[in-house]
Formats: sequence, structure tokens, C-alpha cells
Amino acid sequence: MALNFSNEVPGCSPRVNYVLDLNRPYGEIRKGYKKRLLENLGEAQSHRLDYQAHTDYSATIELFKKQYAGRMQQVKPEDYQRFDRLCVSLQQQEMVLARQVLDESGELLNSSIFFRDKNRIYNIMSVSLPAGREKRAHFFLLDQIIAEFANHPLLLDLEGSQLPGVAEFYRKFGSRDQPYSFLKYNHLPFPFRLLK
Repeated sequence: MALNFSNEVPGCSPRVNYVLDLNRPYGEIRKGYKKRLLENLGEAQSHRLDYQAHTDYSATIELFKKQYAGRMQQVKPEDYQRFDRLCVSLQQQEMVLARQVLDESGELLNSSIFFRDKNRIYNIMSVSLPAGREKRAHFFLLDQIIAEFANHPLLLDLEGSQLPGVAEFYRKFGSRDQPYSFLKYNHLPFPFRLLK
């Protein structure tokens, strides 16, 4: 069970979570970008990418399933359906954002879904298609959402990862780690829980 970052519980494992303060001018935020990120953004911009808002959450979810379902077999079809319904519900409250990146010919390269409340924008789901990975579309999309919401009193919650490569990707944006506690409960009866 994941706990809120402000709820530190002794004995719980800390999990990585990267956040970026958006309540600054974009130029100031960009000064915190790592050199390799700036190089990737330069490469992305050389492809004349187009950043757009959209509301076709179902299409993004379907793309995500096609790209990643084989690696995420614990996520069931009904989980995707519930997530789709959640997006529709949150849209009515203006609490969901969807952004995409197209190349100059109009080909979709990356599509992402973010949730938003009064304090944060949460990076929830992102799909990079093969051509998008080549053209650094996900770097570009995150940079553009940062530019869009700079000078707003919000944190961009990039989420986190225990995977070193993913964690390093989020650190490149000058984000800071705001760890949260993770509680794992063993439901096995005594004495079997002592073995697990």
C-alpha cells in the first residue's frame, strides 16, 4: 500500500517519487535541466514536433495496452476499462489533461494522460511509439507541459520508479525526490508469514 509522502511510517520502505516545482518562470525551470536532456530536446526540436491537447483518452489507453500489456500482465482488461471511465469522470471536473506529440507529417509519436488537482499535475500514463522514441517525443512532451504550466502554483509529479533508468530520466528535468512510504502486508496465517 502506497502512503502519502507526508505520512512517514517507521518500518516502511521508502519509494522514489520525483516532483518539479512549476511556480517559476519557464526559463528558470529550464536552467535546472541536465545537459543530456537539453541535447535530447535540441534533437526533438530539429524534427519540428507539434505539441497538442486532446481528449481522446480511450485512444491513449488502447495505445498503452498495445505497447505495454505484454509486460504488465497483472493489469486486467477491466482495469483499463475502469481507468477509461475515471478519465471521463475527471474530465467533467477539469481534473484530467491529455497531451500528444505529432511529427510534421501528422504521425502520432507520443500520447500522455495527466491528472490534476489544485496542488499537482500527476504523470499517470505515457505511450511512446517507436518513431517517437527515435525523435525524443517524450522529452519534448514533458518539456512542453512544463512550459504550459510554468508560473502556476503547482508541482509536476513525475511519479517515480525503482528502475534506475526511469529514475534517471526524471532527474534530468531538475526534479527532486519526495519519497513516500510503502507498506507491504503479508496476509499469510502464522507461522507461514514468517517464511515469506
